[in-house]
Amino acid sequence: MAEINPDGSSVVQIIEAVCDEICRHYCKYADGGTQDELDEHCNNCPLEKLQ
Repeated sequence: MAEINPDGSSVVQIIEAVCDEICRHYCKYADGGTQDELDEHCNNCPLEKLQ
């Protein structure tokens, strides 16, 4: 069973949330580029390996 933090979220949920934030705010592909470029990049994103 996953470790639960005081706010009720699991470690996995926290990692997923952090990866989503990093992608939205820092990934140069997240804002601009075609959908095909975005899909190709996101499917190979190192952050996805953490999830």
